[in-house]
Amino acid sequence: MEEKNGEKILYANILKIVASIAVVLLHVSAIDWYMIDATSKEWNIINIYDSIVRWGVPIFVMVTGMLLLPEEKEIKISKIFKKYIKRVMIMLVIWSAFYAILDRALLTPDISTKYFIMSFINGHYHLWYLYMLIGLYLATPIIKLITKPENKKIIEYFLIIWFISECCLNMIIKLPIFSNLDIIYANFHIDFFLGFVGYYILGYYLSKYDIKKHTRYILYVLGILSVIFIILGTRYLKITDYKLPTVFYNALSAPVCLNSMAVFCMVKQIFLKKRFAEKTQVIINKWTKLSLGVYLIHPMYIVIMSKLNISLLQWPVILSIPIATIIIYILSAIPSYILSRIPKIGKFIV
Repeated sequence: MEEKNGEKILYANILKIVASIAVVLLHVSAIDWYMIDATSKEWNIINIYDSIVRWGVPIFVMVTGMLLLPEEKEIKISKIFKKYIKRVMIMLVIWSAFYAILDRALLTPDISTKYFIMSFINGHYHLWYLYMLIGLYLATPIIKLITKPENKKIIEYFLIIWFISECCLNMIIKLPIFSNLDIIYANFHIDFFLGFVGYYILGYYLSKYDIKKHTRYILYVLGILSVIFIILGTRYLKITDYKLPTVFYNALSAPVCLNSMAVFCMVKQIFLKKRFAEKTQVIINKWTKLSLGVYLIHPMYIVIMSKLNISLLQWPVILSIPIATIIIYILSAIPSYILSRIPKIGKFIV
C-alpha cells in the first residue's frame, strides 16, 4: 500500500515536529552529562532522557529521504545545486558566523584570530547536520537511480548491508572486547554502505512500502528493548571509564537505528489515515516550518546558560530537564518564526 501525497505530508510534518523536540531534549540532557558521577541518581536520570530521544536526527534524515527520493519527485542536478545546496550553504555560513561570534563574545573572548576562524569553519557542534545534508544532496541524483520502484529488492539489499556494516559491525569494533577487530573491518572498504545515506534511503523505503502488522509489532518491541540497551550499555561504559562511553548514543548504532525505525513506523501508522480539521492542519503545517529553525537556534540558549552559570542540577533533574526543554523550544520557535517571515531571505536563514 502506498500513501497519497497529502497523507505522506501530514505524518512527515508530525515526524519533523517530534524530531525537533527530541533534539532539543537531547542537547539539554547532555549539558551536565560529563560533569557528574555516573553512579549518581542525577546522572542516571540524565542518561535516561538522553537515551530515549536519540532518534531525533535520524528521523530528520529519514523524512528528507521520504520526500526527495520518490520517483514522482523529479530533481535535476542543476536544481540540486541552485535550490537545495545553495540554501544550505548560505545557512551554514550565516549560523557558523553567528555561533563563532557568540562563543567569542560570551565564552572565550581572549581566543586568537586563528582559533576564531577555525571555529567558524568547523561550525558549532550541531551544524555538522548541515554539512551532512549537503553530502546527501550531492549524492541524491545517484541514490534516486537505486530507489526506483522496480528496484525494491536492491533497496532491501542495500539496507541490510548498511545495517550490518554500519550500524552493527562499526559499533561492535568500538567496544572494549572487540576493538582489535577494527583493522579487519577497515580492510573491507565498504564505504558505499556507510553513513547517513542509509537513513536517507530507509525513510523512503518505510514510507513507500507497507510494513506488515506483525513486523511492526516486532519492530516496536525491538525499539523499546533498544532504548533499554542504550541506557544500560551507556551506564556500564561510563562507570568503567571506557574511552568511548557514548558508543550506543551514536546515531548510526544498531539500537538507535532500530529505535528510529520504530518511531517512524509508529507515527506513520497513527497519522497515515488521520483526518484533522482544516485549521488544525494549517497549524501543523506552520509549526513544521519552525523545525529547522528550532534546530539551528536552540544551542544559543545553552551557550547563554553556560555564561550565566545556570545548571539544571540546581533543581531535581527529572523536572528541570523537560521544563528547560519546553522553555528553550518555545524561545527558539519564536525567533525561527520571525526570521522565516523576512521576505526573500528568510528561507536562507531558517
